[in-house]
Amino acid sequence: MARIPIKVRLLSALGALSPGFLAGFRGGIARDVDVDERSFPQPGGAVRMRVYTPKEYQPGRPLVVVFPADGASASPWLPSRIAARLNAAVVHVLEPLSPSLPPEQRLATAAAAITWSKGHAAGWGAAGDHLGVIGDGPGADLLNALMPRNVAERGPFVMRQVLVSPTDDVAPLDDASGFPGTLVLVSEHDQALDATTGRVDALKRAGVPARIVEYPGAANGWFRYPGLQPAISERALDDTVQFLRRGLREEDAFTVIPAWDLH
Repeated sequence: MARIPIKVRLLSALGALSPGFLAGFRGGIARDVDVDERSFPQPGGAVRMRVYTPKEYQPGRPLVVVFPADGASASPWLPSRIAARLNAAVVHVLEPLSPSLPPEQRLATAAAAITWSKGHAAGWGAAGDHLGVIGDGPGADLLNALMPRNVAERGPFVMRQVLVSPTDDVAPLDDASGFPGTLVLVSEHDQALDATTGRVDALKRAGVPARIVEYPGAANGWFRYPGLQPAISERALDDTVQFLRRGLREEDAFTVIPAWDLH
């Protein structure tokens, strides 16, 4: 097992004591990307989002909805780079998603955000039927809880999902048929690694294309604080973009699963 570098462990510990300490490691917005603040009303409060799109307009681009780990304070590093490198419209859902909220409210927010984003995709030059989702930490837990319901209730068809370091020991999947192709990114130190691995195995048994990628020596939060371990953050970003590109942009990826050589 690779050890997390001492410097990263110390900085992470200081950040846990004082969240503002890590602000300088959060990263900024990618070049040549526009940002638009959007919101829509919900019974539990307005859903607030940021939409990232490449400055150069191109119709038919994919749509990606991102559920971050830290809600309203989420870094623009990941969504803006997904927009730039994938040439996608990326909706970054910010609130109300706090883990302290009732689970049903968070699920309703997530479901409404995906539906709303798909309905407005054309305005950003995106094709709503080329839809992917990303969840980081608590955002990954949210997608784990939402996806069975979305499939059962025939919600928006999601073609690809990326789950980053889920934190919950989720219940086993009874039926994963209809789930999207799934990429799970983890650290070998993740607290729910065993449960996450079991969930990926269940997806595979159901015939869902799924893979788990482990980053040795990684501390949690490589998308939240990309400046802490930039090499790992960039590798995870590249893995994410390649996976989404295969499923959302390459026509043959809709029916033929590649050899999963993500690097």
